[in-house]
Amino acid sequence: MALIKGKNRRDSDRQPEHPTLGDADPTVRLAAAHELGEHGTGVAELLALVPVEKDPAVRQSALSALAEHDTVEIAQALVPMLHSDDAPLRNAVLEALRVMPWAVAQILPELLDDPDPDVRILAGMLMVDSHHHDTRPRLEAALAAEQHPNVVAALLEAYLHIQDAASRPVLTGLRDRFPDNPFLAYTIDTALKQSEP
Repeated sequence: MALIKGKNRRDSDRQPEHPTLGDADPTVRLAAAHELGEHGTGVAELLALVPVEKDPAVRQSALSALAEHDTVEIAQALVPMLHSDDAPLRNAVLEALRVMPWAVAQILPELLDDPDPDVRILAGMLMVDSHHHDTRPRLEAALAAEQHPNVVAALLEAYLHIQDAASRPVLTGLRDRFPDNPFLAYTIDTALKQSEP
């Protein structure tokens, strides 16, 4: 899902310190990102590169190297990039976070509480892939608290992947809260029919 942002709030303006990561030739930057990834080093340099890199292959190489670490520190450093005006950057970071399951499980409460509904939507998208033992209660709590219908839709998509007969009270409560939203009503009614005994 590509999200269009109204304004840039937290993009990094740092330039990568590694000399070859700042080279004008993208093939040189790509080789440098690969080298750092293979050696498991240069985390700070790669994090500085990601928000300013315009070549998709270089950016992807840097993000892949970072995602290999699957640490909370790296995941938290990537979160501000989800606020970027740059849709390809946001989507690339989202895909990197998808392959950081342990770290994402730790930062999901932060993402679900983010004041930006677009970031909360991305949190819902990440939860589609989550197999963490807290996924169900987290989704149910988030659905109960969330007021933005677009965020609810994203959370609901994740919830439908794990729904069962015990989910009916959650779904009926959600249906009652958004009676005038045709998309949510249709989605919830379909799910309720599928969960009928």
